[in-house]
Amino acid sequence: MCANAPIHHAVHYNDLERVGPGLYRRCTAAWSPAPHHKTPAVLNAEFHKAMVQLRHRCERDLHFTPTWLRKMLPRVGGVETARRYVCTTATEPELDQLWRLACLHESVEALMLHPRFASLFTEAEL
Repeated sequence: MCANAPIHHAVHYNDLERVGPGLYRRCTAAWSPAPHHKTPAVLNAEFHKAMVQLRHRCERDLHFTPTWLRKMLPRVGGVETARRYVCTTATEPELDQLWRLACLHESVEALMLHPRFASLFTEAEL
């Protein structure tokens, strides 16, 4: 979608900007969203919600059940689940499955690297 598309859109084109329903224009410079001044608690809650949505999209759209994600999310929350997810080799089969489906953009790693949420993680985790 365009540069100012919501986070759940899989594809972004940084040279297009949405100006109305079905109307787009070419950006003269790369679009950058307004800086987020949110408390860590709010950002944690938004990340958890994004993780839950990611899990549901995998199950609904890709017909793939990320079992490790399904077990951990309710127990420890989104941010801690992501930290544990990238620090273990137990999740490699799930990442391999996303790779085979050509959907790496639907991975936990991709969500962690999103500029909106990257501040929740250390350099080593990213």
